[in-house]
Amino acid sequence: MWHTEPGQFYGLRAEMSIWASPNLETSQESGASLQIYCQDGGHYNLIQVGFHISPSLYHNRDIRFFTYWTKDLKSKGCYNSQCTGYVPASGAKLVPGQAIAPPSVYGIQDHYMRISINKVQHSS
Repeated sequence: MWHTEPGQFYGLRAEMSIWASPNLETSQESGASLQIYCQDGGHYNLIQVGFHISPSLYHNRDIRFFTYWTKDLKSKGCYNSQCTGYVPASGAKLVPGQAIAPPSVYGIQDHYMRISINKVQHSS
């Protein structure tokens, strides 16, 4: 885990190998993600981006690119384009909730996904 001083965050990125979980139960979830959170007193915000398999959310076992945001880790949060104010990026190759394939195959071929989260610099 990396910690920064307030106002010192500009972005992060990672490259993750994508794997299937064929024995996943309906009530289970599996995946990998990047998380950015800010906790200031009683205020908390979290942004999560990655890939996962979530049978309870999508009603299948597809590997999906996902985003998640929460304000309190309890009742206020949303996945993918369900978030109020979600604006898709123009020309994006991947959109939140989209299935991604194929998965890596042990000893044969690895498939990777590069993810980055960047702070947008606002101009006056």
